[in-house]
Amino acid sequence: KGVISVACGKQHSLAVTKKGHVYGWGANKDFQIGISSTEDVSSPILLESVRSHVVLSAAGGDSFTCVACNTGVIIVWGTIEGFGVLKEPTVVPCSSAGIRFVKVVCGAQHVIALSETGQVYSFGANGCGQLGIGRISDAETHLIEVSRLKRIRVADIAAGGDMSMVLTETGFVFVWGLQLPTGEGPSSIGSTG
Repeated sequence: KGVISVACGKQHSLAVTKKGHVYGWGANKDFQIGISSTEDVSSPILLESVRSHVVLSAAGGDSFTCVACNTGVIIVWGTIEGFGVLKEPTVVPCSSAGIRFVKVVCGAQHVIALSETGQVYSFGANGCGQLGIGRISDAETHLIEVSRLKRIRVADIAAGGDMSMVLTETGFVFVWGLQLPTGEGPSSIGSTG
């Protein structure tokens, strides 16, 4: 099927093909696979619910899935803080007009998105500052720019649990959210070079 990338959530898996189709399998009690039932899926199935989109990137959180499409939009489904249960794929609104996203990564209950121009946006849970938006909040339901990175071009993004990380085009790494195994956090955005 020409798989070009794979991703995992807590108990579900995803694969994106050259044609931009998404396959999913695994646990589905929270609609994270993107099918109309809550039955688990034992082998990869084409996600018909997003077949009309050309997917560039897919990622899984604890119980949700998020994709970046060639139209520049971010689509999410499953169960994610701030949204509740999304039984159908839902386009996430963006705080800035004209932004085109090319990659998404997920933490437990949040999403980090990379634009084609190297800007970073986020949405979802923010109780530990994992969105990097300069404030703690329960959850955000629209894409908000990580303002401290506004003038920095980012090459890659990562997320896990309640933390987020980026690699800049100049080789610096910025990390924010709950990043210490002792549970001490949140911490402000920082860098190492």
